[in-house]
Amino acid sequence: MRSRPVRHALLLSTALVCVAVATPAVAAPARPTPPVVKVYPGDPTAASCPAAKVMTKRDAVYGQDPVRKMVALTFDDGPDPRWTPQILNILKQRKAKATFFVIGDNAARYPALMARIHREGHTVANHTWRHGYVDTMSAATLRNDLLRTNGTIKRTSGQRTICYFRPPGGRHNGVSDARVKALGMSSVLWSVDTNDWRRPGSLAIKNRAGAARSGDIVLMHDGGGNRSQTVAALPGILQIYAQRGIRTVGVNGR
Repeated sequence: MRSRPVRHALLLSTALVCVAVATPAVAAPARPTPPVVKVYPGDPTAASCPAAKVMTKRDAVYGQDPVRKMVALTFDDGPDPRWTPQILNILKQRKAKATFFVIGDNAARYPALMARIHREGHTVANHTWRHGYVDTMSAATLRNDLLRTNGTIKRTSGQRTICYFRPPGGRHNGVSDARVKALGMSSVLWSVDTNDWRRPGSLAIKNRAGAARSGDIVLMHDGGGNRSQTVAALPGILQIYAQRGIRTVGVNGR
């Protein structure tokens, strides 16, 4: 009589094992695959630069959208603790991107601004250490100036590569272009000059920039003087572009 409970327990254990074996394991829910974000040479997060050249317009730029109209906004001579934050605020509100050609000495003075420019998706580019004219520099002086500025940009902004350079005053020649190219950077000029540094009035700046066509590079300034007129003109410029279906981008076309 005492053996029956033991046999019943054995039979129950065997049944439970069979049920466990027969029941399929429930698979863990699949994790969603993160979207693939393409990084093009010359993008702020890229580890490489596009082939170096002299640019007056955004021709054959990596990542350029062949369908939508785009204008490249550029700001020179910053960063400036008064004007650059105001420009960044406007660009952020309008979801616009730009390229900032910075002075190396200013970059060293205002690292927090440099980090913000990069963090908010803009392209940081080289404008020499102290606005020097590259067409009068020796090969060694130019190389040291640009490498010093590049190193400061990387350290303060976190941007991995510096692919673009703008000669101060637009002063350049074949020799300086070749020297810049040897460092792997493209020399970027412009096709629309707002002359904002002359302070012609915010309306004049808005009208000049607003006349840009797809593919143009627009020159403005966020440093080097009083840029209140540029700040005042920028919302109207971006509104004109929006009404015309133009997207604002960096010189890399992104």
